[in-house]
Amino acid sequence: MNYHSFWLWAARVLPLLALFILALLYLFPNPNALQIFWCSVLVITMGSAISWWWWIMDTVKKFFALIENQIHKFDEVKKEIKTVKEELNEVKKTGSSRKRTKS
Repeated sequence: MNYHSFWLWAARVLPLLALFILALLYLFPNPNALQIFWCSVLVITMGSAISWWWWIMDTVKKFFALIENQIHKFDEVKKEIKTVKEELNEVKKTGSSRKRTKS
């Protein structure tokens, strides 16, 4: 994970985790050890789920960008093949009308 990716991840995940932790603190104002344990489990689970969700969304975005780029390249190749076919047909027409000379 490079530096930019870390901050992008942190900007997405940490505010939601903070909101979730504040909601848990509001619901349990005087926590005991068991409540702290289960709240920690919930926070870790929530953090994993949010991180996974954003990772999937970024992966799908990159995948669709890759497909769009490949479609664009295939369109270019189709155009080039069409141009080559037209040039070959033109060469065939002009080549068949000329008489061939033997050397």
